[in-house]
Amino acid sequence: MSLGEALVNAYFDANILLLVSLALWFATRLGLGAAGLAPSQSLLQRLLRLAFLTALLSPLATYLLSQTALLGATSPLSAVSLSDYVISQYIQGRLALDSSQLESLLSARRGLAGNFGFDSGHLSAAVTGLLAFGALVFGLGLLRSVARLRRAVIGCHSWRRIGSLHLLLSDDIAVPFAARTLRRRVIVVPTAMLCSRDDLRFAIAHEGQHLRSGDVAWEILLEGLKPLFFWNPAFHVWKSQDGRLRELACDRRVASRRGVEAAAYCDFLLRISERCRRSRSPAPLATSAVPMAALGLPIFRRRAGLMLRQRILALLDSREAYDRAPVGRAACLALVAVVLFVALGIRQPVALSPQALQFSTIVNHGRFIENRSDPGYNLVMAY
Repeated sequence: MSLGEALVNAYFDANILLLVSLALWFATRLGLGAAGLAPSQSLLQRLLRLAFLTALLSPLATYLLSQTALLGATSPLSAVSLSDYVISQYIQGRLALDSSQLESLLSARRGLAGNFGFDSGHLSAAVTGLLAFGALVFGLGLLRSVARLRRAVIGCHSWRRIGSLHLLLSDDIAVPFAARTLRRRVIVVPTAMLCSRDDLRFAIAHEGQHLRSGDVAWEILLEGLKPLFFWNPAFHVWKSQDGRLRELACDRRVASRRGVEAAAYCDFLLRISERCRRSRSPAPLATSAVPMAALGLPIFRRRAGLMLRQRILALLDSREAYDRAPVGRAACLALVAVVLFVALGIRQPVALSPQALQFSTIVNHGRFIENRSDPGYNLVMAY
């Protein structure tokens, strides 16, 4: 297998695993709730991000495992293969499929991944072109948003500096946001908030919590991966769920601090949303920025309103979520283990297994019988 085919296989596996891990995350959330262990937003966020990283890194892990198998190293994990399991079920008579049909089913993904981008077929060329064009469009959008963020930060007034944290004031935005580079963390606050001490305190606490929780870094990662996975609906669901849990968990942490009243903080969120609605440019459309409220574009207003309602109801809910460490660790380990097992199952085997060899014999025998029934075969043998 060439390097290009290995990369294509890893890309296909990553897309499949994003969908599988997302389904597992939803199942874990529903399972914990049904068991009376309603998880907190922080725990759900950790599970979501851990499953996302596992789905992205699993193809690399399976590739390294296949390389060790080629070098002669044996591992019990190398025997895990979904295709071998299906073949064994067919050999035992538990699948009512014809051998040729099952062969076509098993070779469909291999043929798609193996020929994708490497042959001269019109369909392959069209799909490759569409993916390349989409990646180019989203990549240019990413560069544009970074440029807008840079202009917005450069146009701010320096206010205070605490280590690597820079507090900036802006006359052009209506909603505070947090951003960062490799060496610098930034919180940009509208100058209009200087008139309200409480609003200023809540804004800095909220955006500072985003920086401490790594939310800005995660936003950069997700936006950076969008040109690669723009066509996958599971990726957009991942991003939407992460953004929702990010705000809910941040609100909960800020409201739980000493001296912060939930009702006052909810009033602050309402005022921020009103400013966002009235302003034409509430915050820069930037990939590495995490604004406190959604952008005030008409197509996002309904979604922003629903999100604001959910945030306020979560803050006013007096019930405590279940966030004990043993349950969280067990859920994380189980989720990672299942995703890795699925990644091992869907990978392409390095060499033919005994089940695959036996199935190949069955297929070849079926083809031999089919060819013998052809009248042309008897004429050729008589000649």
